[in-house]
Amino acid sequence: CGSSFLWIAAYAVVVARIVSPQCLVPGFVPDTLKRNRSYTTQTMRISFLSILNTHYDKLVISRLLPVALVGCYGFAYTLLRRGPTQLAAAVAQAAFPSFASLYAAGRRIELRQQYNILQESLCFGLAPFFAAILYAAPHFFAYVFNPGLAGRLAAPVLLLAVGFYMSSTMLLPYMFCLAAGRPDIPAKLSVYSLVLLVPATPILVWFFGITGAALAFVLYQSLTYAYLAPRAYKECLTMPLTSLAAMLARSVSLGCVCYGIWLVRVWNQGSASIPETAVWYGVNTAAFLTGAWLVVTEDLRHAIKKRVRVGLDRKSVV
Repeated sequence: CGSSFLWIAAYAVVVARIVSPQCLVPGFVPDTLKRNRSYTTQTMRISFLSILNTHYDKLVISRLLPVALVGCYGFAYTLLRRGPTQLAAAVAQAAFPSFASLYAAGRRIELRQQYNILQESLCFGLAPFFAAILYAAPHFFAYVFNPGLAGRLAAPVLLLAVGFYMSSTMLLPYMFCLAAGRPDIPAKLSVYSLVLLVPATPILVWFFGITGAALAFVLYQSLTYAYLAPRAYKECLTMPLTSLAAMLARSVSLGCVCYGIWLVRVWNQGSASIPETAVWYGVNTAAFLTGAWLVVTEDLRHAIKKRVRVGLDRKSVV
């Protein structure tokens, strides 16, 4: 608790050097409250319902399955959530101010170009990270738990990886809804998700165990694809949904081709050693990156080349 206060105090000191200290003094402005009441109410609803949707599957597992399986499922869930998904969330949050300013200024062409570059970067760029976790997971779980339990976690981990990839690719449409002043879209999604998951999750867990919990998570993300993506593209981005479908089709199909065959062998208990897995992951990743460079749009290739040139120029100056 003391360290938190120290961090807050240090943050206040730094902010006070950037802006006027008077800006840090709390105040009450009725007009500001009225202007932001609807928006903040919707975002508070999103935050509250997201907590329920995120932890409901763990609650159901704790009531229907042995405690040991709850720990194993939570371990696998956290492993996937803390990795590539955090990277995607950082990209989406960093893009939010730019999205909001471009949308408010009415610069739609520049906005769509920036959005498409970031969305395509996530669709293709996250695949090697998820593949790395899936390649390492059976060896890691066998070491942390035991080989038998590692094999039992194969289906849940694969489903969770699919679900978190789906979640990561929906973060930009979600963030764009907020930037466009439409928090009602993700707010309604949170309500619909809760209505769907409350009856579905116990049924899936009862019949399929922890695999059912992972399947419920994929079902949750599928609803995001079915509801949030079409509305975000039609009402906020004013872009055809087929552009997102094409990105996903290219990235997922390329990932399955490059990583899928060896992934089957990795999860086939005892058939692949750690050095073999590492070598084949490197080979498959090289193949994936080569294929991705050939199938991504020209805008993304141009953006990557520009960043590389800027980096080389800075290195030469140093």
